[in-house]
Amino acid sequence: MEKIAERQFRCLKRLLIAAMTKISSSGFTESLVLVAERAASAVISQGRLRSTSARRALFRRLSAGPGIGESFIADPVFETSRVWRRSERTLDDLAGSFLEEELVDALVDAPTKRWPRDADAPTRPVAPYRHQVLAWNAARDGKSFLVTSGTGSGKTECFMVP
Repeated sequence: MEKIAERQFRCLKRLLIAAMTKISSSGFTESLVLVAERAASAVISQGRLRSTSARRALFRRLSAGPGIGESFIADPVFETSRVWRRSERTLDDLAGSFLEEELVDALVDAPTKRWPRDADAPTRPVAPYRHQVLAWNAARDGKSFLVTSGTGSGKTECFMVP
């Protein structure tokens, strides 16, 4: 298992080096510098500092390169693709007892990105993700909740459906 992890790490490292080489040759780096400098200037101008040396020192800190100190631009984030776990209950199971029938009907009959009601629908998986059902439970119980999950995992439905 350790050898597989080492190979995956080496492969990821090669991909990152290739990506960073491509980024630096694309002009993206220069764009990031420009964005950082403009953001730093905007914040400093709002502060109305009279001291030229204080403005310069603050500008140097805020306009530093990505991920350096207090710069506005953070390090790039690389997220691996994950498969999120589906709930054991389909929309059909949740309709009436947990979710309003009208809401489920609206999801099923949506003009785009329909959400099938039962397992007989071949178009897409029908069960909501587990984190969605947990969020809906918390909302139903009047609890505050925070959902952190990757892109495309249905975070919006966590707060829009209940």
